[in-house]
Amino acid sequence: MRLSILRNAVINSFLMRQWSLILLMLITVNGKAQGNKEVLLHMAKTGNSISDFIPKGYDTLGIATGDLNNDGRKDLAIVLYNLHEESNGQDYDTNAVSNINRILIILFKTKLGWNLVGRSGSLILCNNCGGTNAINGYPIDPFSDIKIQNGTLIISENGGLEKWGITLRFKFLKDDFYLVGKTNISESKHWCEKLKKYQEETITINFLTGERKKRQISDDCKELADIDDKIEVKPLIKLADFNVDSNN
Repeated sequence: MRLSILRNAVINSFLMRQWSLILLMLITVNGKAQGNKEVLLHMAKTGNSISDFIPKGYDTLGIATGDLNNDGRKDLAIVLYNLHEESNGQDYDTNAVSNINRILIILFKTKLGWNLVGRSGSLILCNNCGGTNAINGYPIDPFSDIKIQNGTLIISENGGLEKWGITLRFKFLKDDFYLVGKTNISESKHWCEKLKKYQEETITINFLTGERKKRQISDDCKELADIDDKIEVKPLIKLADFNVDSNN
């Protein structure tokens, strides 16, 4: 009887630890976006200058200019970061701000100034979210680039000891911004001397047409033939609903 009680206690303890770990992971992923929730809710909807949309304690990390709604005016997409990131961005544990995702805002140019038409706290990864630098052990800032090309907003992020990368493409369709394309890149540590590059895989998807293209360098350093196929075309995901942490 005593052995049975002891065994049940050990099992229950193990299960409690597992659930605690799962709960911690869910809180961490959710918290990286929730950390900016109040800032996003209280942002100005209109303004005469860009500074009207930059919250206190924030600054610009990246800016893209271009016509996003085909009205002939130059619109803006801006990545904002919390200034407290700079205080201790090399420490995973002590600087909670560096573990909160950045903010993206999209402004349409009008005759009178600017209108806020898009915003997200779950699209631009946090300062510490790019993995660890193999040389100095410091966290990698994954933000790479933001630009507007042919009416498409393009955002790139990357990082990792074994390099990963994601490029997201959004377009303004009718009344909102939607994810219309995505490219995922994964690169191993395996160096291919003959090709002068690392073994890698690239998958690009067009969500408007369902077209998918896969390019790959094999483990034995051969460039495999491109694989072109199609996936099911589903309802597009709004920019505001996309979470880069889950990479949905």
